[in-house]
Amino acid sequence: MNFLKNYLVERQVKKMNPNIEVINHSLNSNVILNLTTTNFFPVSKTITIKGENLIGNINLSINGTNASQFSVSETNINISDASIGEEVTISYNPTSIGTHTALFTISSTSSSPFIINLNGNCQ
Repeated sequence: MNFLKNYLVERQVKKMNPNIEVINHSLNSNVILNLTTTNFFPVSKTITIKGENLIGNINLSINGTNASQFSVSETNINISDASIGEEVTISYNPTSIGTHTALFTISSTSSSPFIINLNGNCQ
């Protein structure tokens, strides 16, 4: 019985075409967010994340080589907030001079992940 229920839910989700999008014109076509600072001064950028036809919350995470140099204001967006768009802030707070990279992943159970490459440069 559970198998049939799960199958029917999965088919309905595929029909609804779940989607996650980032509404921000300052991201370039390769989905890269560049953050530059001097003298270890923290810098941040606010983006809007919107989800359509989702059946689960949106999860936000930062991973990769220099993930500790970056942070995000929220780690979870509920379905109702996602449907109208939710602003989140990505911050770069370097602890050393140089270039730092990480991946910002936006994911939900019913949608393909949206990945933003984070590039930080501290001079």
